[in-house]
Amino acid sequence: LKAIPGIEQVIAALDVPIAIASGSDYDRLHYTLDLIKMRGAFGAHVYSAVDVPRGKPEPDIFLFTADKLGVAP
Repeated sequence: LKAIPGIEQVIAALDVPIAIASGSDYDRLHYTLDLIKMRGAFGAHVYSAVDVPRGKPEPDIFLFTADKLGVAP
């Protein structure tokens, strides 16, 4: 697993709220982000389906994440 070259600069240049909304559990999610050295790019806005009652394909994780970012889904 490798990050797309230049993605860190793209993320840093964004002027919109960003997050990860994943169907993975936190252990796998953090492992993956650490592996590609990207965990810090999203600050505290890394969310897992374990935070919501229903996982994908239900929209719960995306609605939860939008709420946490303070944006409309």
